[in-house]
Amino acid sequence: MLDMENKVPAETRFDDLNGAISMNFAEGNDINRFAQEIVRINLEQYQPICLRVYIQSEVVITIYAIDKLQYEAHKAKTGKLLVRKYKVDITIQELFSWFRQIDFTLLAGDFRVEDFDVIN
Repeated sequence: MLDMENKVPAETRFDDLNGAISMNFAEGNDINRFAQEIVRINLEQYQPICLRVYIQSEVVITIYAIDKLQYEAHKAKTGKLLVRKYKVDITIQELFSWFRQIDFTLLAGDFRVEDFDVIN
């Protein structure tokens, strides 16, 4: 259905730091179970494809999910993915309980980790 090999670049709106992040769900968890339990998504109709985490004075989770029933027709007609947005507040403790590990690297300026020649 989807080419999941394509990576989404980090979205930045400010100039402080930007970079990349990866995470692994804890054993027995995945994005489907997370979406079903946290935002009450109907997995028969929707396929979660994106998790957005916003942390400031609150933690807000946004799940974007493809409508399986309308995906093909909408994509053929518009060239875009028809997704539904699910948004909920969550505690940081509950959020982290779903993950085995989170790894991110943030850079200042126009540098790329791939260009580093690291010495210790």
